[in-house]
Amino acid sequence: MPLMNGHSDGRRDYVFAEHHAHGFPQDWYMLVQDDFKYVYYANDRPSLFYLSNDPREMYDLAIDPSYEQALSNFRGLLVRAFSHIERRIAGVSASTLQLADTIRVVVLILS
Repeated sequence: MPLMNGHSDGRRDYVFAEHHAHGFPQDWYMLVQDDFKYVYYANDRPSLFYLSNDPREMYDLAIDPSYEQALSNFRGLLVRAFSHIERRIAGVSASTLQLADTIRVVVLILS
């Protein structure tokens, strides 16, 4: 119950997701923290949305210069998220990673 009582116990305060699909022109990586959603596209500029005011993601704040600091913060958070993932993967066997990739493909096909 620590989370319900406001204690994070060292857990991350963001959600991370990634998307890689056959036929999709680029990979993308997404972070949601507080009311913001940041999307990094492998071959394009990022997007930034304030979900409380824009739940349908119609207004990309990444083109607004006043959000440059938020973009910079999210870029740093994405780098830290990848570092965390790479450290966890470093101790995993190749067969487990292959199974994880297979599961990811199945999930993508079913979604």
